[in-house]
Amino acid sequence: MTRFLGMVTLASALVIASSIQVALAQQAAITNIDIEMSRNAGKGAFGVRAEVTNPNDFAVKDVRVRCTMVDDKGHALIAYDSTILATFPAKQKFVVPRLDVGAWPAQAAKASCTSSSAARV
Repeated sequence: MTRFLGMVTLASALVIASSIQVALAQQAAITNIDIEMSRNAGKGAFGVRAEVTNPNDFAVKDVRVRCTMVDDKGHALIAYDSTILATFPAKQKFVVPRLDVGAWPAQAAKASCTSSSAARV
């Protein structure tokens, strides 16, 4: 009986450890999401179009990004952090047509962004 209870305890511990590993893997930094932003003149704060490419075999959401705004010659103007609150399908390019990024410098032609984290769906 003691041996049986020991086996049950071991099996339970393995299931719990496996569940923790899955949870940690889902929270791990997903940093390979590609984001390019451009602005449509005269559209105000919502005039930004973002192209988000998710190369993963799984969907992601709530992508945390670090963006650098550059002028038409490629000179960096300003960098900022933001989160794109949307779900992006696996292995697809997704366009967010009217993204609100707040202030966009008049001389900025585009923003190049890298992901620092995302939630696995």
